[in-house]
Amino acid sequence: PDHLQIVFEHYCRELECLPFALTQYFHNTKFSLVNYQLSENACKAVACILPLLPDLTEVVMDSNNLSDSSTTLIIMACYMSPTLKVFSFINNKI
Repeated sequence: PDHLQIVFEHYCRELECLPFALTQYFHNTKFSLVNYQLSENACKAVACILPLLPDLTEVVMDSNNLSDSSTTLIIMACYMSPTLKVFSFINNKI
């Protein structure tokens, strides 16, 4: 999914945040981001790309320092992912 990384980097440029290797956290239909501190704008970029991940079935956000508003964006992105079955928020600000 190199094209997804390119799209993610575009969102990061538009939102003025640093991109990271997003696709390295997506394996076997699961997106898992653990102990990675996300800025508000980086969270927005992740929320933009989650619905585009193919066959996404699970999202795990663990210890990412997510605020309530960032968590809301991720939940909405999960809702927009047609194949998603499970999402978990662990050790965040909510």
